[in-house]
Parts: sequence; C-alpha cells; structure tokens
Amino acid sequence: MKSPKDMRIIQIDITNTCVFQCSNCTRFCGHHKKPFFMDFETFKRAVDSLDGYVGTIGMMGGEPTLNPEFERMAEYLASKKPKKVSNKMLRPQKHFMDGIHDLEFDHTFLYPCGDGMRQTVDGPGLWATTLGNYKKYYETIQDCIQYQALNDHSNAMYHQPALISRKSLGITDEEWPKIRDNCWIQNVWSASITPKGAFFCEVAASLDMLFDGPGGWEIEPGWWKREPKDFGDQLHWCELCGLACETFMRNANDRVYDVSEDIHEKLCKIGSRLVNTEHENIVEIKDGKVTETSKAKGERFSTAMPYTKSYSARYNEVETKLTYKKIIGVFEFDDKESADIAIQNSAKVESGYFYANDELLNYVKIKTDMDKYEYVDKEKSSLGKLLYKALKDENPEVYALVIKGKVEIKEAVNELNGLVLNPGVLLYSDMDNEENEFFKGEGVVALVNGIAKSIRCNGWDKLLKYTDLCSIKDIWLEGKVLAFTPEVVYEAPADALVSNSRYVIWGTGNGFMPAYNKIINANSKVIAALDSSINKQGKIINGMEIYSPEWIKTHRNEFDYVMIGSSIYYREIRDALIKMGIEEKAMAWI
Repeated sequence: MKSPKDMRIIQIDITNTCVFQCSNCTRFCGHHKKPFFMDFETFKRAVDSLDGYVGTIGMMGGEPTLNPEFERMAEYLASKKPKKVSNKMLRPQKHFMDGIHDLEFDHTFLYPCGDGMRQTVDGPGLWATTLGNYKKYYETIQDCIQYQALNDHSNAMYHQPALISRKSLGITDEEWPKIRDNCWIQNVWSASITPKGAFFCEVAASLDMLFDGPGGWEIEPGWWKREPKDFGDQLHWCELCGLACETFMRNANDRVYDVSEDIHEKLCKIGSRLVNTEHENIVEIKDGKVTETSKAKGERFSTAMPYTKSYSARYNEVETKLTYKKIIGVFEFDDKESADIAIQNSAKVESGYFYANDELLNYVKIKTDMDKYEYVDKEKSSLGKLLYKALKDENPEVYALVIKGKVEIKEAVNELNGLVLNPGVLLYSDMDNEENEFFKGEGVVALVNGIAKSIRCNGWDKLLKYTDLCSIKDIWLEGKVLAFTPEVVYEAPADALVSNSRYVIWGTGNGFMPAYNKIINANSKVIAALDSSINKQGKIINGMEIYSPEWIKTHRNEFDYVMIGSSIYYREIRDALIKMGIEEKAMAWI
C-alpha cells in the first residue's frame, strides 16, 4: 500500500451525481438514494489541507461540473495550485482530445516518492465527461485545470467490478493481507476527500458514502502524510471491495454493476435504486472464482488490459456537442457596396441582424428574407445592445459573428463547425484589404460568445453603451484576444497511427513494447529503435539494435514517422526532433 503523500493524485469528490450510469463505477453512481454536493467551505478546507503535497489535486464525481459551486471551486483550487501558463487551450482546437493529451505531456515530470520516482502533473486536475456542464465552464476549466481526465463514453471502456467481497471469493484471513496490500487501485490511483472526511483510498471513500459509514479522517493539514500503518479502521472497507482480486472487466457502457450475493443484500438494505433491475448482475461464484457464465461476454480481466483502445477514444468529435455552435451574423455597413457584401455574407449564417441607417436597411430589405433577419437602425441602438440581444441567453453554443465594412466571408470559414472553441476568447481581426482562408476585404471581423468572463466581469450594462468593436475588444481580459485567422487554430500531434507506414521508436524503456505493438496493430513497420542513453545504444531490444537519436539525421528517407515511446520525456524528445528538422505532424506517441 501507499501513503497518500506518495500518490500522484489525491481526489476531492465534490458530487456523486452523474450524467452516466457506467458499469462498475468506483463512485457507485445510481445506487445512492440521494446524491451529495460538497459545499464550498468543505472544498476550501480540503484544498487547504493539501498544502505541501506535490501531485495532482483532482476534482472528481460523479460529474463534478454538476456541482453548483464548480466554477468557484475550480478558481479557488487554481489560486492555491496555480496552473502553468499555456495558451494552447485558448486557441480553437482541431482535434480536442489530442490537444488535452498534448497539454498533459507538457506538464508531466518525475518526482521522488517513497518507492522511487513517480510520474505526475503538479496542479489542479479534473475527472469529467465532456457532457454535463463542461461546455458551460470551458473557459474556466482551461484557465484553471492543468490535467484533464475526460471521457464521454462514446467508445468501449473497461471497468473491473468493485462490489465483490473477498469473503465471497473464499479468500482466507491469512491470504487476504498480502492481496489487499498489493491492490492495484490503491497503489496506482488515489486517496480521496468527501464531505465525510479524508480516506487512504478513493474506493474506501465511496463505500463509506454508499453504506453510510463512520466517515474518514479529519480534513486537516497534513492528513495525507499518514503511512499504511496508520490506515487503521479504514481498512475494513477493503473487505467489501473486489478490485484487489482477479475477476473480470466489463464495458462501462453496459450500465451493469456486477455484485456478489452478500453485497447485493447490503444494497437492498440501503434501498439502492438498481437492485433487482437489469442494471445489477449478481455473480455466481464457484471454487473461489466467478463463473464464466456470470462474466461479461468476450472480456477477461488482465492487469495489462488497457482502459480503452486509445487516448483519443475517450471523446467522439462527431457525437459530442463541443464542436456544435450556432452562428448569428451581425453585419454593420455604411454604403451600398458593403451592404451588398453583407447580403452575400448573410446566406452563410443561420440567422442574423443587419445594422445600418434606415436608408440602407430599406435597400437591404428588398433583397433579403425578412423572416430570417432583423433590421436594426444604428440611430436607435448601439452595437452593444445588438450583441446583448443576440447573446443575452448566455448559451455557450451561440456565437455572434460580427462583420463591419467590406469583409467577405470565404467558404473555408465553414471549418469553424469542426473546431472546439473557447467561449472566453474573442477572435478579432482588423483587416486592411487583406485576405486569408476565412475572410477577404477591408473592415473588422470578430466572433463573440455571451458567456465569456470578459463580459461577465464587466456586465452587460457596460457593454450596452459601446458603439464599435474596437471598444468591446479593449475590455477583454488580457491574453484572450486572438487573431481571427486559420493560423490561430491549434492542431496537436494525433494519437492515431497511419497504416502501411514506417516508424522509428525513440525510447526503449517501459513504453517501447506498447509503442511497438501499437505500430504493428496499425499494419505498419518498426524499422529502428533509438535511445539517448549511451548505456543502451548498441544493445538489442526485440531483435533490433538500439541506435543513437543521431541516426535520424542520416536516415530520414528510410522512415515516415517517429513514435515517441516515453510519456515522461515526451517534451524533451519532441523538442529534440524539432531541432533535427522533424515536423510535429511526423510524430506520434504511445
């Protein structure tokens, strides 16, 4: 077992309500008769209690963004554990999950702990789905959170049953301590804080909440320094948890909890809403093993079995709504030439407003669909009032595309539909007869969202007075005005591999074989193994001689991609490859 101080993560469970009901969830979502929402003062005390801890402090659920105090909590956590500055997630994301993964690599490092070095991200973390209120809090999350473990469960994910007791498996009192103390989830994952106290293990914390236990340790500074010898009575929760035992795994999307008979009886006593329904599978156990007929079909337990087939599989760019946006046009013009361009632009948005003097509005009305657009007289309304009218509902999916002057929308702007945007960012360009893939002409273009902190901090009452885009830009928060051009779009290195290609693997440590297998499974070839360590160069790994990375410079025509076979040293290897002239689009990762 591990002391919490040696764990790379300590979670703060701020709610157990969720938008999903995943199979064998470690928070037992769906079983509770009444969900909890941690209050802000308890959360603040939890964060303060972890002063001095080096590692990720996670906000966890259920779905944490459903806590009404989520934004306030995230900002407080970031104030105590400041996020390292990066503008990657301010920029429009072409491949959102790859961007999140890239950000994780940027902040991962090694830290000494009780059993050697551990890989960690020191800062605020979030375990959430991209559904719930993620889109609503997108700006705050990117401002405050350094490590994001996201999952929309659009693909198969595998969970081992927790609600199978060790006694139902026939594990004796003599055998149990050794099995318990080698539990993979306590050794690999996290301690946790709930409204009922602090716990040495996240699952123990959840069991205490589910079965109305006595609670955890006092949430006070330094509680996380306890050693395994100090875990005491909390260890009794291990008796009800099957995660230390080899059983099987189930697809989280099955929405089924696998439970032993004795746990089923306990669930009946607390009035679980899932007992005796299609969401409960009471496993049959014979000779200390779950029978094959009781297991999820086609899946077997393995400590090497990945949670999912790839990192990017945690998120579906097509099915989730992070990319969905409704674009409302706001077209301002001062002459007939710019009015004609505004009419042309209006066909490329769902609805909108024409903003001009009365004479020009009459000119436009003759040529346009009066049901689709509104005509706003500049003499009777400010631009701020018009933006308020378009965005007052504070819907994160609604953007105002504001164009003033002779700026023509080009077809490439449709690429916006496939991008994940940060609603807190003002995309803004002042064009002087310029042209890019999105626009051409002379004037000003901007994309505005009504939930931006810049608007909320100033208040609509202030913006109502503004008559031009430049004034609105000036009140935007520092660093959150970006050029409205295709170049601002961020495309992180992709997780997916290219089939029928030639790969080099840089890194021959623990990540080499996963990298090798991933390449082979993509029907591609590994043609060389590289490592920076002189002690490894010249040795053989998987039948291949290990070369110095300098090999790349003289053999560039022999490979297509470089697989970075280390998550710990990802940044260093990536930077070295760039210096060697290898573009990021020719890099891959495990």
